[in-house]
Amino acid sequence: MVKVFRLHTDNNNLKGWDNSSAYGNTAIKGIKDPNGATSKKEITSIPSPFARMDLVKTAFKIITESKNLDGDSIHHKLVSDCFDVGEIFFNIDKFRDKVRIIVWDKKNDLQTLLDSGNERHRLFGETLRLYLEQDADAFNFKDLERIYLLDYTGPDKPEQMNIIGATSPATFFFTSANNLSYVSKHLSFGKDRPFDEEFQPLYKRDFDYQMYWFCLQKSMPDFADLYPEINTYLNLSYTKLSNSQKEKISALNKDAYDAYYEDLSVTSDANLVEVLGFHLKKRKGITDVKSDFQINSSICKDAKLPLVLPVDMYTKQMRYTIDLWDKDTKVPYNDSRLLSERSLPDDGTKYPYLTIGDFLEDYILWNDTTFNQEDFFNGGTDVEGCYLLPLRKEFFSYFTVDELQSTMPDGKKMFELVRNAGGIKVVLRVPIQKDEYITYERLYFADAMAEPQNNKGGVAMRKFGIALFPLVKFVGNENPRYRIALLRDYGGKEKEKVDIKFFQENKSIEIRGKADRNVKDATYAFNETYILDTNFDRMVLVYNENLKGCIIPKWKQKSGNKQFIFAIDFGTTNTYIEYSEDGMVSVPFNISEKDLQLCKLNTMQGYASSVRVLYQDYLPDVIGDSFKFPIRTVLSEGRDTNWNQAVFSMANTNVPFAYEKEPISVYNKITTNLKWSNEPNNQEKVKQYLDALFLILRNKVLLNGGDLQKTKIIWFYPASMTEGRYNNFFMIWKKLYKQNFGDDLSNIISMSESVAPYYYYKNTMGTTTDVVSIDIGGGTTDVLIVNNGKEELLTSFRFAANSIWGDGYGLTSDSNGFVNRFKNDIYKKLEDNDLADPYEVMQNLCKQKKSVDIVSFFFSLETNKSVLSKNIKIDFNEMLSQDGCGKYVFILFYVAIIYHIANIMKAKRMNMPRHITFSGTGSKVLSILTPNNATLERFTKMIFEAVYEQSYNEDDLTIIRELENPKEATCKGGLLNAESQDYSDIMDLKQVLLGGTSNTFSTGDLKYDDVNEEIEESILEEVNKVIQLFFDLNKKFSYADKFDAERSKWDIVQKYCKMDIKKYFRDGIKDKKKEIEQTGTEPKIEETLFFYPLVGILNKIAQEVYK
Repeated sequence: MVKVFRLHTDNNNLKGWDNSSAYGNTAIKGIKDPNGATSKKEITSIPSPFARMDLVKTAFKIITESKNLDGDSIHHKLVSDCFDVGEIFFNIDKFRDKVRIIVWDKKNDLQTLLDSGNERHRLFGETLRLYLEQDADAFNFKDLERIYLLDYTGPDKPEQMNIIGATSPATFFFTSANNLSYVSKHLSFGKDRPFDEEFQPLYKRDFDYQMYWFCLQKSMPDFADLYPEINTYLNLSYTKLSNSQKEKISALNKDAYDAYYEDLSVTSDANLVEVLGFHLKKRKGITDVKSDFQINSSICKDAKLPLVLPVDMYTKQMRYTIDLWDKDTKVPYNDSRLLSERSLPDDGTKYPYLTIGDFLEDYILWNDTTFNQEDFFNGGTDVEGCYLLPLRKEFFSYFTVDELQSTMPDGKKMFELVRNAGGIKVVLRVPIQKDEYITYERLYFADAMAEPQNNKGGVAMRKFGIALFPLVKFVGNENPRYRIALLRDYGGKEKEKVDIKFFQENKSIEIRGKADRNVKDATYAFNETYILDTNFDRMVLVYNENLKGCIIPKWKQKSGNKQFIFAIDFGTTNTYIEYSEDGMVSVPFNISEKDLQLCKLNTMQGYASSVRVLYQDYLPDVIGDSFKFPIRTVLSEGRDTNWNQAVFSMANTNVPFAYEKEPISVYNKITTNLKWSNEPNNQEKVKQYLDALFLILRNKVLLNGGDLQKTKIIWFYPASMTEGRYNNFFMIWKKLYKQNFGDDLSNIISMSESVAPYYYYKNTMGTTTDVVSIDIGGGTTDVLIVNNGKEELLTSFRFAANSIWGDGYGLTSDSNGFVNRFKNDIYKKLEDNDLADPYEVMQNLCKQKKSVDIVSFFFSLETNKSVLSKNIKIDFNEMLSQDGCGKYVFILFYVAIIYHIANIMKAKRMNMPRHITFSGTGSKVLSILTPNNATLERFTKMIFEAVYEQSYNEDDLTIIRELENPKEATCKGGLLNAESQDYSDIMDLKQVLLGGTSNTFSTGDLKYDDVNEEIEESILEEVNKVIQLFFDLNKKFSYADKFDAERSKWDIVQKYCKMDIKKYFRDGIKDKKKEIEQTGTEPKIEETLFFYPLVGILNKIAQEVYK
C-alpha cells in the first residue's frame, strides 16, 4: 500500500522525481499540530539554526490573522516569550545582576568560525553563512550586523552559559526552545514572570513598555515593511487599550523615542545594542515609580521617594510597580546596600525601598526605673521600666517627632510599645499612599542576642538617668539655653563610651560644650552635662557608637505677655529673691510641681546617688519647702574646674541649694564670700553664680506665660561698694540680662541697699518722717536717713553680722569664741540623733576653719529637714539668746552702730529719728538681744540722748523690724519702687563720717595712705568714747537685767574693750589696703574708719568670755 508522507494536507501530489516549490501560506496553515492547538510544548523539529526566528514570525502572523491576542496556544507562547525577551532588554538595568548581554558579530564571529582549525567549527560556519545568504531577504539578514544574546547568570542557572533569548532581525526578539522555567523564579515584571505558563499579550503589560513598542513603530524607518507581522500586531493591540492610553500613544511623534528612553548598551560603555542598524533603547533611569507603596512623607522632597515594603503577609490591593502587590513577595528584614543602590524585591528595578531594619534598631535600651510619660514620649502606656525608642535616624528623614506621636487615619498610633512575654513588642506604622500604612512589628527579648536577620531584637539593660533643663521649646527671638544631665554608674564610666547626640528634624546639632563634674567620688553617680544654645527636638543616647536609644521630649511651647519683676538681694552671706507677676503682691521665689524646671526622663528610684547629684549639682525639683530662699551665697564648682578654659553655669558650676543641709561631695568645691572676695577668678565666679540664678528665673518666666523681653531684674548694692567694683558688678548683671532676657537694658535696675528697705516700710507702715533705715547684712550695714520726709543722707560701712561671727584680723575658727562654745554641743546633738549628713557637713566646715561658714551652718539647722524629721530642735538663735556670756558682743555691736548714726545726724543738725527700721539677715542679732521692741526702743533712745545731750521729745521713738525674715524688706522695697538708682545719684546722698572726735566728713579726696597719727589718734579717741558709753549705759540700763547678760563676765568685757585698740585699727587699715591693691580700685576712703578697731574688739571679747 502506497503511503504519502507530508506535513500539510494538500492533495497536490508529485509523481516520481519532480520539481517542488517552497511551502506557501496555504501549506503552512495545513500543517497539523499533532499535540493540538492548545499545546504548550515547544516546536523543536525544524533543523534550521534560524528556524526559531521563523517560528516566532509565523506565530505573530497566525495570531494577528486570528485577531485573538489572548490564548494558550503554542503561538501565543512564542509571542509572549518574544515580548518577555524584549521586556528584559527594556528593563536591563534592574536585571544586570542576573543577565548579561553577549554580542555575536556576523562579520567577525562568522569569519572566526570559517577560519577555525577545527573542521566542525568550519562546517558550522559554512552552514550559518548558507542560511544568512539564502534567507537574506525573508529575514532581513542582508542588513544584519550583530545579534545580541541574553545569558542568564542568576540563581539556579543549569550551565555555565544559558542563552535565554536574543535580538531578531525578523521580530526584534526571540527565545530559545529550552525550558526556561528556572528563569521565571528570579525575574519578574510586576506579577508577570517571563517564560512561565501564563502568556501575556502586549496590551496587558506595563504601559511604559507598550509605549516603547509604539515609539519603535513611529520612529524606525520602514518599520511596517521590515516587520509587517509586528506592525499588524501593534495595530491590533492598540484597539485593546483604554481611551486615555490611546490618546497618549496617538500623541507620540518620531522624536518621542529619543526623548523618553535611554540608549541600551551591552555594558555601561558606548557599545550600543541595535537591530538592523537601529539602536534599541531601554527604560530611563527611574526617578520615580508609580507605586502605592511610596512613603507618604511630610519632610522628604526627593525625586525618588522610596517605597515602604511589608515584611509580613500583605494582602491589600495596592500597586507595587506595574502590578498589584503579590502577597508572596519576600522582602528582607535588612538590606545592607545604600538606599540608592537597592533593587526592588521580586521586581529588580533599581529603586530605593525601605524595610523594617531601616527604621528599627537591633536592640532597645532599657532600665528598671519608671519612665516619665508626662514629659517624654516612648509610645508605651502599660510597660514596666524605662524603654528608649529603638528608632534609627532614617525614620526622621521622613517624619517629624510630632507625627511620631500622632495616629493613622484609622485611629491607630504611629508608634507603640506593647508588653510581651519575655520582652517588649515594638509596633511602627509607616504611612504610604492612599491613606494606608505598612505595619512593622519586632519583638525584643530580654537576655538575648539580637537576630536582625530573623527580625528578633534584644533588650540591652543599662543604668542611666537623663534630666533636661528646661522642657521648653524656644520661639521667636528667645535665646535657647539648655542643660542636659547624663548620669550613670560611676564604676561603668571607663567600661563603655557613652554620649548623647542632638537633632533638629534630621540635622545634627552641635553642642556648645560639655562638662564632666564628678570625676573622683565613686559614691555618687558619674555625671556629664551637655550645653546647648540651639533648639532641638530629640536626643539619642549612644553606647559604644552602636547601641542607641532615641528620646523625644514633649516640649512645652509657652508664650505669654505677663510681666515678671524679680528682686535679687545678692548678699555677702545669703541671697534672697522675691518676685511679682503682673503687679500682684510679691512672694518669695519658688518652683512648684506645676513649673518644674529640671525634667527627668526617668524617676531613678533606687539610684540614690543619681538623685542626690541632680539636686546638688543642678537644682532641686521644688523650691519653697526643704530648699528655699534665702540661701547661702556660695558657688559650687567641680573640683577639677579649669578657669582658663570654658566654664558653664549649671554644668561646671551651680548654686548649691543643698549647702549646709547635707554633705557636699568631695568632687565639688565651695566658694564663699563671692561679693567681696579679691581672690583670682572671683569675678568670673560671681558671674557663674548669677548666671545660674538667671537661668532659673528665665525658666520661671517661660513656664508661667511670661514675656522675657518685658522681665525686669532689680539688684542691690551697698553704698560702701567702690565705684569700680560697682561698675564691674553692673557689667555682669547687664551681660547676663542680655543673654537671658533681651536687649532692653533699661529693665536691669540697680538700687541701693540703703534705700530699698525704706520704701518697703514707707509703703506698708507709713514711716515717712524722720526715719533711719538700717539694713544689716553679712558684710555691710547700709543706712538711709530721712529727715523731715526727705531722703537726706545715706552711709554704708563694712561692720555687719560677719564682724560678730568672723575671725577678726588674720585668725581662724580655732580662736572664735562662738564656734568653740557651741561646736561640741551641736556635734553631740547631731550624733545622738543619728543625723549623719548634717554631722558630716559640720565636720567638713570645721576643717576649713572659717567661722562665718560654721556659724551660718549653726543657724541653718533650725530649718534643716533632716533635723526636723527627728522631731528635735536645734535653734542657734535661741541658744545664743539663752546664753548670757555672748550677749555683751551683741550689745557692743549695736551700741557702736547706733552711736555712729547718731553722730552723723547730730553733725548734720538733723532731728533725732521718730522711726528706726531694721532689715537684712544681720539684723537677726537684735532678736538675740531682746525680742521686745519696747526694751530695744528705750535702750536706743538712751544712746541718741547721750550723743545729742538732750532728751527725746514727746513723739518718742518707734523701732520696726521683721523678726521672721528681715532680708525680705530689701526685695519688697525694691519691687514697690522699681526705679533705677544711678550710682552717682546715690553717691550724692552718701556721706562718710571719718569716725574721729572732730566729726569730720570725708570729702572724697582723702586716701588710706593719708591716714596719719593725728587721724589715728582721733579715731581711737572716738572709739574709746563709744566704749565708755557702752560701760556707762550698763549702769543706767543693766545689761544683766534687761538683756540677760552674764554678770560674771562684765569685768572681762571691760578689760578687753580697752586692749589692743591701736593694733586692731592698724590691722583694719592694712586689710583695706591689701583689698585695694588686689582689686586695683582707687584708694580713696569711702567708708568710716570708726569700726576698724571694733572688729578686733568683738572677736577678742567673744574669745575671752567663753574661756
